[in-house]
Amino acid sequence: MTQRTRKPTLKNRVEALEAERHQTQRALDALYRIGLACRGQQDSFELLRTIYQELQTVWNFDACFIALSDQYDDSAYRIAMLADEGVIEFSEHDPIGPLTGYLIRQRQPLLFRDLAIERETIGLPRLLQFGSDKLSRGWMGVPLVIGTSALGVISLQSYTVGAFDETDLDLLTRIANSMAVALENALLSHRQAELTGSLEHQIELRNADLFVISDIAAMLTQQLPLTEMFGLALDFMLELMHLNAGVVCSLNGSELQPIVQRGMQNGSLPEAFAPLDSIFGIAISSNSAIVDNHTHSKYWQMAQLSHLGTTLAIPLRRHETVIGVLMVGQTEQRAFKTEEVELLQVVSNQLALALEHGNILAQQRRQIAELEALSAISTATVRALNLSTLLHQLNDAIRSFLPVDVFYMAIYDPERQLLTDSIAIEDENEATYLSEESMPRKGSFTDWVLSKCEPLFLRHVSRDIRHYPTIIRRTVKGSPSESWLGVPMLDANRRPLGVIAIQNYRPYAFSDRDRFFMQSVASQVSLHVLNVQLYQQRERQLAELNALQRISSLLSSTLEIEAMLRAIDAVLTEFLHIDGFFVMLNHPQSHMVEAVYALNREGEGDFRWMIGLIPPEHTPTWEVLHTRKPLRFGDISQETSTDVAPEDNEVRISSDRTKAWLGVPLNDQTTNVIGLIAIQSFQANVFSNRDEQFMAQVGQQLTLAIQNARLFAQRERQLAELNTLKLVGELLNRTMDIHEMFRGLNPLLTSFLKIDGFYILLNNPQTYVIEDLCVVERGELLDYGSMIGTSLPLNTPTAWILRNGKALRFNNTITDIPKLYPELKTVQVNDEVALSWLGTPLINHRGEVLGAITTQSMNASHFSESDEQFMLQVAHQLGLAIQNARSFAQRERQLAELDAQQGITQLVTSTLDLYEMLRSMDLVLRSFLNADAFQVVIGNADRVETAVVLEEGKEVETAVIGHPLPEGSLTRWTYLHVKPLRMNDIYRDWALYPDLLEPPIPTNSGFMHSWLSVPLIASDQPLGVLAVRATRPAAFGPSDEQFLFNVGRQLALSVRNARLYAAEQTAHRTAETMREIARVLNTTFNPDEVLDLILRELRKVITFDSTSVMLPSNNLLRIVARQAQDEQLAVEWRELTFPLDQTSGAGRVMLSGQPLVVPDTASDPQWTRSPMPSVVRSWIGVPLISKGVVLGVLNINSLQPNAFTQSDTDLAMTFANQAATALEHARLYQESVTRVEQELEIARQIQSNLFPRSLPVAQGVELAALCLPARETGGDFYEVTELRDGRWALMVGDASGKSIPGAMLMAVARSIVRSEAWDHEIPQIVMQETNRWVTMDIPRHTFVALAYATFDTVDYSLALANAGQLDPIIRRANGDLEYMTAPGPHFPLGIMANTPYETASYQLEPNDMVLFYTDGVVESKNTSGEMWGFDRFESLLREQDHSLTSAEWVDLVINEINLFIGDHPQHDDITLVALKVASA
Repeated sequence: MTQRTRKPTLKNRVEALEAERHQTQRALDALYRIGLACRGQQDSFELLRTIYQELQTVWNFDACFIALSDQYDDSAYRIAMLADEGVIEFSEHDPIGPLTGYLIRQRQPLLFRDLAIERETIGLPRLLQFGSDKLSRGWMGVPLVIGTSALGVISLQSYTVGAFDETDLDLLTRIANSMAVALENALLSHRQAELTGSLEHQIELRNADLFVISDIAAMLTQQLPLTEMFGLALDFMLELMHLNAGVVCSLNGSELQPIVQRGMQNGSLPEAFAPLDSIFGIAISSNSAIVDNHTHSKYWQMAQLSHLGTTLAIPLRRHETVIGVLMVGQTEQRAFKTEEVELLQVVSNQLALALEHGNILAQQRRQIAELEALSAISTATVRALNLSTLLHQLNDAIRSFLPVDVFYMAIYDPERQLLTDSIAIEDENEATYLSEESMPRKGSFTDWVLSKCEPLFLRHVSRDIRHYPTIIRRTVKGSPSESWLGVPMLDANRRPLGVIAIQNYRPYAFSDRDRFFMQSVASQVSLHVLNVQLYQQRERQLAELNALQRISSLLSSTLEIEAMLRAIDAVLTEFLHIDGFFVMLNHPQSHMVEAVYALNREGEGDFRWMIGLIPPEHTPTWEVLHTRKPLRFGDISQETSTDVAPEDNEVRISSDRTKAWLGVPLNDQTTNVIGLIAIQSFQANVFSNRDEQFMAQVGQQLTLAIQNARLFAQRERQLAELNTLKLVGELLNRTMDIHEMFRGLNPLLTSFLKIDGFYILLNNPQTYVIEDLCVVERGELLDYGSMIGTSLPLNTPTAWILRNGKALRFNNTITDIPKLYPELKTVQVNDEVALSWLGTPLINHRGEVLGAITTQSMNASHFSESDEQFMLQVAHQLGLAIQNARSFAQRERQLAELDAQQGITQLVTSTLDLYEMLRSMDLVLRSFLNADAFQVVIGNADRVETAVVLEEGKEVETAVIGHPLPEGSLTRWTYLHVKPLRMNDIYRDWALYPDLLEPPIPTNSGFMHSWLSVPLIASDQPLGVLAVRATRPAAFGPSDEQFLFNVGRQLALSVRNARLYAAEQTAHRTAETMREIARVLNTTFNPDEVLDLILRELRKVITFDSTSVMLPSNNLLRIVARQAQDEQLAVEWRELTFPLDQTSGAGRVMLSGQPLVVPDTASDPQWTRSPMPSVVRSWIGVPLISKGVVLGVLNINSLQPNAFTQSDTDLAMTFANQAATALEHARLYQESVTRVEQELEIARQIQSNLFPRSLPVAQGVELAALCLPARETGGDFYEVTELRDGRWALMVGDASGKSIPGAMLMAVARSIVRSEAWDHEIPQIVMQETNRWVTMDIPRHTFVALAYATFDTVDYSLALANAGQLDPIIRRANGDLEYMTAPGPHFPLGIMANTPYETASYQLEPNDMVLFYTDGVVESKNTSGEMWGFDRFESLLREQDHSLTSAEWVDLVINEINLFIGDHPQHDDITLVALKVASA
């Protein structure tokens, strides 16, 4: 029974609401009292106690925790109270616990029904106890939140589970929010009271400080020097604060300068010092007061302050900027009060103000002095006539207000990096040194200023010099300077023009203001120096323009580069006073030297050896070419950097006196470097940056001039090149003779390229065998015919071109080949090494390398890239011309070959006289192949039957007839290997064939070098060898070989024909006879007729006088048939008999069963003469044998001895066998003919009974079927039967095989499929089960193709499964045809037992017709062997009207097939089944 929950009554709800109202009222009362406590309570502990007591009036709890946050430490409570069962404990600065900490972080209230279990849900430790050992169970807590700040936390705990609910938590949250506001107000009120008291105390202190500040301000406003004024103020402060040491410093840059100091030990503080990490520096960097107890000092202690126990440093500030430091101290340790520090800070501000005013006055006086000095300097720069006067006036102006002991000034040429003038004034005396041009001394102050282009200010040289490790301190004269200030004179591009420096023997003599002033002086003097330089530059520009104009005029007046360079050398020598001039032209990409021109004062140098080389790396020349920038050396022997190797031969220009060197690149418009121009001098440091720029302009002009000259030369070359290419094209178009092309190219290339050697090589693209070669060296055509037919060595440049199909060029084969292609060997011309070599491939339109054309020169770098491009064009034209010539020659050869073959064909077909045939063939072959000898050997390797050898048409006797072919001979090799043999030189190439012997050297001068032989092959059997020879090497090629091979085949056929002619005639007669016999035998089985026919036909193949057939009878041999040349002979022998024993020839044949030939009966002792008057001289007797039984003897007689040959015997045996067979067949015929006819009739009747006697009938459906076997029986079948559910099952099959086997296989398949059709409804299941049974029942390698379908006579739906049968066709009512294709595999039945056949479904509509058919329909053939096919089948079905009935469709197809095949017999079974849905 289910327990029902009791609903609270109205009374219960009223009581609950009343209890809630009382609790709320208690909470409001408690909250009011807590608020009053917060406003009036100053003691935080009592405030927390009050809150705890008021909370007890609202809830019953066992423990309470109240804590207030610490605004300075968020990890601990400022104060906390824990009340546990009435026991109250207070604590301060306790760390915040995990649970209340969670409240403060989340700023959300938290309620636990059972804290011991639920606390882990927020990731808190499992146990929590308060005071006692009891665990808190019921728990709720809220944070005291104002805005986003948490002021504290309140939590109530109970040892009872579920002591608090959400209502309690909500009420506690509202109380906590109100408490937070009250607490915040109480805290603010308490802080206000504290601040008020503190402010009143500070006001009292400020009144005392104001009196002190007022007295100090009065001191600082007196018109006294700054040091005296600051001294009075410092003394006052020290006395007022009972201090015994102090110092006031001004901050000048990064250094402090003491203004006034008191009570220092170990001497005074220095005039200037860096504060670093001392108390001064810390006060400046922190911009605040710093107190230091020296006993435990954290700062760097200065010696002057070491006696002080406590120091206080206060920055002098103006608008937050530190301008000095006030430091006071006491020898004893003491503490500075805050009020004292603040008072000293105010005094420091007063001191800073006074210091600022003092600095302003000093600056005004300094500005006036600077302006007066700058005015004097300006006047001096305008009026001074020389550098000495200018320097003296500068010295006077500067010394008027600066403490200068030494004044120094130097003028600097930035382009040449030289000091041109420098003067130093010391103690009012002038001292000039380094008056001649020289480089600044390395490591000097002056060198540093010039290199950095920055002022150098050393306040204390002895101390500050350590910060400049590159400077070496030197003293020119007098005492060493301790203060040094130098500034650079710079132009508008900040390039150094010189240095002005002032020095003092004392340290700290100069200030930053002095540095700025000296920079102003340097700027004014720079203008004067620039004016002088501008005047010099103007004069230089005029001279440069004049020189450039002269150079431009000279360059435009000639197009010869060497003349240009001589003109430039003359101008540069006059303008720059050079001692050497050098120009090098190089390839833009590879930097390979193409031309060198060198001129110097000691004579010209020959540097042509450099042509073709690349300048060594990291030489000055290489650097200019590589960087594409100018390069200049003041002294090349001293200044070459580590990245640039010392000068080499081409730099010195055959002189070791070269010092100054300047090279500029010749850059074209595309920034490619085409060379460089360099000048040298035997004096150092003579070339400036201006010279470098000038030479760059000269280089630009020279580059344009060279390019113009090259363009002109290139244009002239192009014209010459075009003309040469034109002539080459005309030459190649004029002839189809390759050798004429080669000879014509020689003068053209020699004239244009000025070459020393030239050759063209043609090779086989696949084998690289040389096919043709033309070599010209120094104009002489050389004979290298021995190389034709050989392979080119792989280590030659030409072989490299043939393999890679690319051009190859060497400027110097001696150096280039070992370096670039170490696997290749150098090229020689007439035993001399060709330095320049250029080769290009000859390529046909298919990309095959036909050969190569190469040119050579004895001079290095003879061929350029243009030459290479030119030769590529020539090679391209020549390659096409060779290809065309070869095509033309091939076509001409093909025509000639056809003519030759036709001639040979006519020869071999016009006569059977072998000798006459071979002599005529010799004329044809020698004419076509240019052969010198012709030979034919007929026979085999062991015996030569016929041999004919003709040389130049004359027959040569040979002794090989009747003997074996000689061992190791070329003829024997050809016969045994049954393949052609071609040799370019038999005296050289024979060694390539291990089974050949070295040919004998002819005794006469008729060396036949070339050899070509082919086997005479007929029916894959060699009959002999046909060979041609020629005196010249490599006379025959692959096409000749193929041609002769074809001729050999024709000749072999002719030889065989000649051999077989007689046999063929006999065989022909025999065949005709045998056909006649067979024909007659097919028409009769009468023994007498058979024997008469055989004997009559025997005369057609064997010449004899008489013949007879004897059969045994009672131990006698009687003549049963006879034929004779003379009827008299037939009559004489008609009644003749012979005993069946060894006494007669016929008896011996009868008893032995072997044929017997008696060539001459007169000489045969066993021959028994007959009593007949006609004497038989030759006799053949052969047995009549059938199935191993001798039936009789065939006798053939001749009245002439030796009348018969072995072939006659063979023919007689053939006729005897035929006769024996005929006799046996005649006997058996009568027995078999009746039996066979009976068996065939039975089979035909059985198969006809297997076809349906009638077809099912259904309303609206027409059905027709027909099967026509090709023989008495066939393998096709069909079946249409009605199933249990009323559907029709349609089956059309084709069993493999014909006649009886096919019919039997058809019967098996039909029986199985009919059975499975009754057992299964789905076609695919029927087909699968049928296949499984058929596979088990029929023999291997037999099968049955079957289409099985079910047809629903109600809805006209048809389902089809197909096993290898042709797809049935649906002929729709509109004439469209649709093949019914079943999915899945279509293997015929019996192939694979588990074939997964599938079913396809189709829907028939009115007037739709489905036609099932076998392959005999579409594969029916006519007399031409053409099949009827699907196209005719489909056209027939489309063209007819749908009104035809099923039977009419079947008749139509059969009639069309009969019309197509005509008289040709039906070769396959034909089956048709037509199903049509009648019209609605």
